[in-house]
Amino acid sequence: AGVSLGGLGAVSMDTTVAKAALPGESEEMTGTAYRARYSKSLLTTGTTIDLTAYRYATRNFYTFSDINTYGY
Repeated sequence: AGVSLGGLGAVSMDTTVAKAALPGESEEMTGTAYRARYSKSLLTTGTTIDLTAYRYATRNFYTFSDINTYGY
């Protein structure tokens, strides 16, 4: 979800949930990642500033790259 700050830009927050079944594990792994972002467009120069301010991942959060190391 995001909100416009008018001339100051915009801020947003999102959540990603990942589930993975790893070889040798009896249970499916589930983890969550949280992210906050700031974005500002400068129309006169065509420049966009996009900053990821903070990212936090819980235990058992695996990215696509993480899982690919298991040989899938």
